[in-house]
Amino acid sequence: MKKFALTITTFACCAALCITGAAVSLAPISAQADTATQETQSGLLLPQTYEEYLPLSAPSSAAVSTNYTAVADGNVIYVYDSHSQTYVKYEHEQSGLPEYAIKKLQFCENGNLYFADNSPGANFYELQLPTMTKTRVDIACKTFVIHGTELYFANSVGSLYSYSLTEKSTPVHFDLAYSPTEPTLAFYNNELYFTDNGVSQTLYKINPHVNKNTATPIATLEPRIQHMTITAGVLACTTESRDFYAYSLAQINEEGLLTKATDGSYTTLSSFGEYVYATQTQKGLIRRYSTTDKQFTSFEIGAQSAAINRLNGATDVCLFDGILYTADSGNNRISVYETSSNSYRTPITTAFPVKRLSTDGNVLLAAGENKATLFSAADGQALQTFDRFNGEIKGAASVYGTHYLISDGYAYILAQGEDGSWTQTDVKKNCASFVSPYLLTNDLHGNLYVATGNLVYTFTQDELADTTKDGRQFLAGIPAETDKLLVDYEKNVYALKNGNLYKNGETTPFAALSQKPYVYGGEGYTPSALSFTFAADDYASTVYVLFDGTYIVWSQELDIPNLHTIDTQNVAQTVFAEESVENTTVVKTQPKSLLIRFELGNLRDGKTLEDEKYFPYLSHHREEESVTALVLGATEEYNLLAVFDNTKKEYLTYLTPKANCAVLDPTEYSLPYTNEQQCSAYLTNDVRLYKFPYLSPLLTVTTLPRSGQVTLLGEINEPHYAYYKVSYTADGETYTGYVPKAFVTLFDPSAPEVTPVSKGTESATTDNVWRFAYITLGCAAIAILVDYLILRRKPGDEE
Repeated sequence: MKKFALTITTFACCAALCITGAAVSLAPISAQADTATQETQSGLLLPQTYEEYLPLSAPSSAAVSTNYTAVADGNVIYVYDSHSQTYVKYEHEQSGLPEYAIKKLQFCENGNLYFADNSPGANFYELQLPTMTKTRVDIACKTFVIHGTELYFANSVGSLYSYSLTEKSTPVHFDLAYSPTEPTLAFYNNELYFTDNGVSQTLYKINPHVNKNTATPIATLEPRIQHMTITAGVLACTTESRDFYAYSLAQINEEGLLTKATDGSYTTLSSFGEYVYATQTQKGLIRRYSTTDKQFTSFEIGAQSAAINRLNGATDVCLFDGILYTADSGNNRISVYETSSNSYRTPITTAFPVKRLSTDGNVLLAAGENKATLFSAADGQALQTFDRFNGEIKGAASVYGTHYLISDGYAYILAQGEDGSWTQTDVKKNCASFVSPYLLTNDLHGNLYVATGNLVYTFTQDELADTTKDGRQFLAGIPAETDKLLVDYEKNVYALKNGNLYKNGETTPFAALSQKPYVYGGEGYTPSALSFTFAADDYASTVYVLFDGTYIVWSQELDIPNLHTIDTQNVAQTVFAEESVENTTVVKTQPKSLLIRFELGNLRDGKTLEDEKYFPYLSHHREEESVTALVLGATEEYNLLAVFDNTKKEYLTYLTPKANCAVLDPTEYSLPYTNEQQCSAYLTNDVRLYKFPYLSPLLTVTTLPRSGQVTLLGEINEPHYAYYKVSYTADGETYTGYVPKAFVTLFDPSAPEVTPVSKGTESATTDNVWRFAYITLGCAAIAILVDYLILRRKPGDEE
């Protein structure tokens, strides 16, 4: 059984972190919707920390405390509150001027944030949280480090000073024998570490609480250090060539080297707890290094990321059977997310950037501009790659084991042969529905939809494979050059364009996907919704929306029809009423009909899902061949069918569209008796009288006793068992229904009446007398036979 899956979304995104103002501009921005709504209806996929998706252009420094994460990006500082999940954006001085770009920032023990900029005066500032009030501190520093509430800094000359951030007294000078050249600073275990990046490139340490005048050299550093931090016994540093090194503090040499990253992208460093935060300015990224694991983690602050389970230039999403696939094109892989366990599988590596995805649950189709690969959905193994197409691939769809691609004037069919190999069939389509097609999708029934301009055409699979068949115009009015097209199981069409979702060609958006504050960007930033997906069998009707190629938001706020919410329309009252039906209806479904399975028992006595409104959905599949089935009831759109499963030898109950059913002539399966043919018959066992010719106690009219007399009204050979249609009268009430033929006989099976007789002085019955006679005669016959066999033995018979 194949489940189609998806879900769609108003989740949105980005309240512009926009703050205007010449000097200081502040605006609190909620990272999520109101708490109750966020927890139950919308949210961000893993990773679920919003600061990881902050779009950065040129980050210069990061600082982390227990409650806050601060990131400097040019002359802007973003401060994220981990408890309230909100951002505040601070804009420092005049936007765009290099001298006001933030050089370094760090949190103090008092909870406030301190930073230095690139101004000629080497200005130093305090930023009070949470009010974000800025105050200039009357010192000048080229670099600094904070321990507790004590500030250690070096001025433009290179001399070292200490300064109390709480007392704000005069800075205290370190009276060293020399002034270190271009020092970098770090503090660890009550000791200040600093470098002299002159000729010696020496690392020193000093205990400022014991002696501010004597520094001890502890290592000579190669290559030259640009920035450093120390935490958890690890010294991490960046070099002039922008490489990253991590050493054991106890052994700062090649033997103590823990990690080395030489891609030339690392600039500044900071630390908190066991983690080091390394800035990659040109990549717009801040990575986190674990001193415990001695490696970088998947946590990264920045919109685009190559970390595991992060996205970079993603282009499309599709959902099937609870598995969400994302074309992570910038990383040449496909992300695989399990919605049920809220976890990721190992990504699928691709040989080219993927632009479009589709799947039938067994095979995943990944299409680029001019190549397509089929992958096993079970293990991600590549099955076959195709690269012979007439022009750029414009759309992809998967329909119950067959996969489709389109380009200008062509449809391509990828199908598996009996030997397991996959073949490509090219179909030239000289028809209006293939003039510049640019999107392809399918519905749960297996129909295919092609977008051309602002029109949508529909094809059956056979029609798309036929060079002479044109599509039928299904819908007009979708936005031209729609970004993504999907069709739900009720055949409603959803078109995504410019962050808005349009339904069935209406001009008013069905949903605006870019208007809710879930994730954030800079001033004037509007997120771009690139793709969306939903599933017909997702109980919560969840929709997933891909924004900016970097993150996915899920939402349960949109009213997308799904198979868990098919209205019963009170049909259960008719199906289970303890009364007869005049006539039985048997239908034959069309080939390739959709069958939606539900449990009949869960439909009775109000035991249905969703406050007794909906059919208790179990699964769905498309039946390739025609099926003969018994109709138990009907809604406006669906027939309730009882279908016999030859494998399980039992009836299963399904819904299928009425349009897929042809009613059989009753003469093909039933024979009503004329008045002359009707006769009395008897039951050989206690048996149920069924409302339908369907062996289920749920559909019992009444229970009939053994030897009960019924009137045969006809017979029915519905499609797997033979039944009599009978009437039964008891206590002045007449019941009509069906009984299996095997339990009906034309002869009265009742035992004859017992006649009393006397045998001697004991009372007996004629039945006992005859039994005694039979036993006596039987014993005599056995004795005679044995005597004959013994006395008639002939000489020579074997012993």
